[in-house]
Amino acid sequence: MTFLARYAGACTECDARIHIGDAITRTDDGFGHAQCSTPVSDDREPCPSCWLTICDCKADQEARS
Repeated sequence: MTFLARYAGACTECDARIHIGDAITRTDDGFGHAQCSTPVSDDREPCPSCWLTICDCKADQEARS
């Protein structure tokens, strides 16, 4: 969700200043410019066992062997 900054600060993504009135969004570490926080699409194929794009299924199977 994007909204306008009510306070000045620093972007957690690019470390540039956030000015009052800038379009910002909440990040895991605080707040960032809306254009810096655009999610990156993940085009990796999901695991056929657990359907996650990042998994340890192969590592778990090798550890059990």
